Amino acid sequence: MSRLPVSVPVTQSAQFPAIGSQQRSQIGGQTPARNKVILKPGRSLLDWVRLSKSGADLTSGTARSGRHLDITPKELSQHNESHDAWTSIRGLVYNITPYMEFHPGGEDELMKAAGKDGTQLFNEIHRWVNVDSMLASCLIGKLVTTIHIRSSGVNSLAVKASNVEIPTSKGLLTPPVAEFDKPTRPSPRSVPGPGSSPRSVPGPGSSPRSVPGPGSSPRSVPVPWSGSGPGPAPGSSLFRKSQPKLARHDWFQSHDTVTIVIYCKTKDLKQEDVLIQLTDRKTSIELHLRDKVYLVNYELQASVTPSVEVKTSADKHKLEITLTKTLVGQHWSNLGIALHRNDRTYRRQDLDVVFYSCILSNSQTVTHDTHLYTFDLPPGVWMCVPLGHHVHVKAPVQEMEIVRSYTPVGLSLSDACTCNHGNNKQIHLMIKYYQNGTLTPLLHSLHIGDKVDISQYDGRFDDTKLSHYDELVLLAAGTGFTPMTRLISAIAGQHQNITPRASVTTSTMAVKLLFFNKTETDILWKDYLDSLKQEPWFDYVNILSQVTENSETCQPTDHLTGHVSRDLLDLLLPSDKDNTFVCICGPEVFTQQAISILEELCYDTDQQIHAFRG
Repeated sequence: MSRLPVSVPVTQSAQFPAIGSQQRSQIGGQTPARNKVILKPGRSLLDWVRLSKSGADLTSGTARSGRHLDITPKELSQHNESHDAWTSIRGLVYNITPYMEFHPGGEDELMKAAGKDGTQLFNEIHRWVNVDSMLASCLIGKLVTTIHIRSSGVNSLAVKASNVEIPTSKGLLTPPVAEFDKPTRPSPRSVPGPGSSPRSVPGPGSSPRSVPGPGSSPRSVPVPWSGSGPGPAPGSSLFRKSQPKLARHDWFQSHDTVTIVIYCKTKDLKQEDVLIQLTDRKTSIELHLRDKVYLVNYELQASVTPSVEVKTSADKHKLEITLTKTLVGQHWSNLGIALHRNDRTYRRQDLDVVFYSCILSNSQTVTHDTHLYTFDLPPGVWMCVPLGHHVHVKAPVQEMEIVRSYTPVGLSLSDACTCNHGNNKQIHLMIKYYQNGTLTPLLHSLHIGDKVDISQYDGRFDDTKLSHYDELVLLAAGTGFTPMTRLISAIAGQHQNITPRASVTTSTMAVKLLFFNKTETDILWKDYLDSLKQEPWFDYVNILSQVTENSETCQPTDHLTGHVSRDLLDLLLPSDKDNTFVCICGPEVFTQQAISILEELCYDTDQQIHAFRG
């Protein structure tokens, strides 16, 4: 990659879109995408928390009755204007009119759910958010429907049914107990004798059989509601149909281990595609296949240790998950009892987001206002966050449950970030402290040993696209640098012949980072970047909006001055634009402006651009 002089003056063009506009783009073929707008001053999440707790009536006057109402779909449909908008989410009806100007996706997005059941739309975009907490002050009542029941010898009956309970004052419900599918017992497997090899697993085309154990009879297994907020309601994941199966599983055992084998039709399985949670004897395994999730859920026949080992086969179509028996040498006659949803495939947005209680084990200062936090996952949890994906951090703020999204990083740019190097047990988050922020003051006050709820990973970044291009341009503003760190590490690993966590399949890709900050002191991991710049495949340019007069380390030729603009990008982007992929992350105004400029420069927004928006 050719070096570009950094001393060329750059003019700053007018910002587009204008501050406060609702213009936005759907980038990278992400469907559905999470779009954002630039909110007006005084319309931040913290401002909404304050308004919600102010005692103001946000229920369109219905709170004056002193009770929550039963709302029919017909009545709900009559409130579909921006000045009078109601919606139903998971069986509860909310007045979303006062939330219009606070919604990060803008009024247009929120109006898509006005006057109707918005559960599906909400689950596609915000399934990790506790809506009962966020909109508690806007709660009007329950959505009630008329359902017709027909049974043998009885005429059709009309029944008015309330679907859910009203949340308590803290927005939480006692989890109801529901009964689901009949359990099954996997077929017995014998323990290999001395000198023998473990029983072979059926090959493609065969399927494991599952039979009840001796003397057992089919029965329903009580499964508690595990999601946050209200219990099962029409539209909740407990009532969504499973998808056609994309995988199957079997198992075998040795003297001290039990191995669950998952076969999949796809040929590019990676360790980070699987999420595992062991709790006592219960095991929950999720295999993420793009927008689908294959589930394996068992109450194991005997207990296992929290230790988990995950391997992929050479042809990448099989995953082996090895558990260690608590009682070494114990013979298992079967794997255990199959629980609800076992051996089924679902759309990702139809499943509830799981949060883990993680312990802060380390904190490092990165800059004057940014820290690198290390959180330990609970024992029995196995999770490697895929390249370009993020997690959600949840905590109570003024009795409202607040969720923010952060992209995990490595411990440094030289961190190979492989699943086998401990990164399946820890999460590293680089977070900037905002004195008037909603969540960061709480995170900034944490002490070693404190706990925070962190979700399973989320995201839609497709790293296989990188193999189609020779040049990768990273446009990062501030802590928008975080998703770029592991992209850089993954490609560095390719150049150094280190197996990376991501499936970046080209070792010839050149990387150029355009790093936008206010001042030199805001540049994250500057020493690492300066050192990496000596590599022939890597280049980066600092663009500062403010330059301090007494800078000791930043020379005039080390940076450009200005903001993101067409003049600047036209100067710094590779000449071979057809062979370039661009990733963007930063404040929403920065992201929107960069996308607009790239479109003007004829970049293909579906194929050549990915915006990390959390």
